Amino acid sequence: MRFEDIHVTGVGAELGLAVATSAMVRRGAVSTADARRTRQRSVCVSEDSGPELAVSAAREAVSGHERMTGQPPVIGAHLHAQMFDKPDFWSAACYVLDQLGVTGCGVTCEIGAMSNGAVLGVEIGASLLSARRDLDTALITVGDRFTGNRFARYRADYGVQYGDAGAALMLGRDPGLARVVSAATCTDPVLEGLTRGTPPTTVTGSHRSGTSGADGVVTSRSTADGGVIDVLARQRVWLREHGGLGEALRRNRAGVRKATRVALADAGISLEDARWILLPFLGYEAVRARWYRPLGIGEERATDTLTMLGLHLGHLGAADHVVGLRHLISTGSVSPGDFVVLASSGAGMTWTTVVLQIADHASRGVARSP
Repeated sequence: MRFEDIHVTGVGAELGLAVATSAMVRRGAVSTADARRTRQRSVCVSEDSGPELAVSAAREAVSGHERMTGQPPVIGAHLHAQMFDKPDFWSAACYVLDQLGVTGCGVTCEIGAMSNGAVLGVEIGASLLSARRDLDTALITVGDRFTGNRFARYRADYGVQYGDAGAALMLGRDPGLARVVSAATCTDPVLEGLTRGTPPTTVTGSHRSGTSGADGVVTSRSTADGGVIDVLARQRVWLREHGGLGEALRRNRAGVRKATRVALADAGISLEDARWILLPFLGYEAVRARWYRPLGIGEERATDTLTMLGLHLGHLGAADHVVGLRHLISTGSVSPGDFVVLASSGAGMTWTTVVLQIADHASRGVARSP
């Protein structure tokens, strides 16, 4: 979809402290083989919770909006994304608004799109503002901390090491940091089993409400809580039953290309026209297999993807692209008129691509580098 007069008016990020991968290798938390495969230099580690990181980032985004527009935002919609670090049976979205002192927000919800939450949030937020003139601005927040005994940030997922961060964007109709030009999302739910697997305690059969998938397997949440999250084990189950890694990569390639092709066509540009192509902060081999190859990105454009930045931060859940955008603006790496492509995905699977165009005086909206 192509958007008219929807802009990014504020951006914020809050990062954990960098912990060197080499130190974690010495401690035995990371194997030497995994360190070489990912080429990860360090990851961000925070003492603050995911929701607290989101609040800190949101405060910066709101302040940036005020500097850009000259007035505080009247937040009409708030979309929050989080993968892991929050209590069950609780609204992190409402917590963020409460900490910001926001009252009267009309649309508030959490986006269950895993790592795709922020970029998909841009599409949803822009769509809301386009359709409803009673909404002036939309706040998008994300925040995660991958810690504790249930999730081993260095070993839980193949080719990926996880970092802690919060990030936030303000969208509005007033000109700001960048114009939201277009967005497109596609979904392949066949891949949902890649992160579900078949847990040892399940119930089967259609007599239980909520049965899912052709196999009829339903996991009882009460029996699953407290267990270690082993993404690798879940992936092995799906790969064994669905044609192996080649089939997963084929489906990923189709999703990456479709979302990006549609967004670029709606924007009226090609990928070569984009000054920056922001991709998820995965390990080096993973980002090459899942993104460079499907999009035809050569090594000569690796610096345009901020892959090296990601190798110092880790995969920040849904925060990668917002942190990357903030980095570009705060370091003066973008110029007015530059196109910035945010190409994202999340377990399930969903893929979203958003095209932004940098506005004049964009640097006024960011106070400091993360």
